[in-house]
Amino acid sequence: MDEDVCVTLEIDEEGHGHLKFELPPGTPEHEIAYFQTLVLSERLGSIELVDPVTHEVIYFLRPTILH
Repeated sequence: MDEDVCVTLEIDEEGHGHLKFELPPGTPEHEIAYFQTLVLSERLGSIELVDPVTHEVIYFLRPTILH
């Protein structure tokens, strides 16, 4: 993935989260389709996107509380 990708994690008052990615302009359709197949996994304070076929972690995020 390109470093222009924007990741937004929103948590509501009830502790439910929404993870949003913005891919850079010109991202090929096959990469977008693959990205949409990834499975979200939350554990031990981290968020992972996992390939459903190989179970390889494709993306790893460890949020930090700033306030």
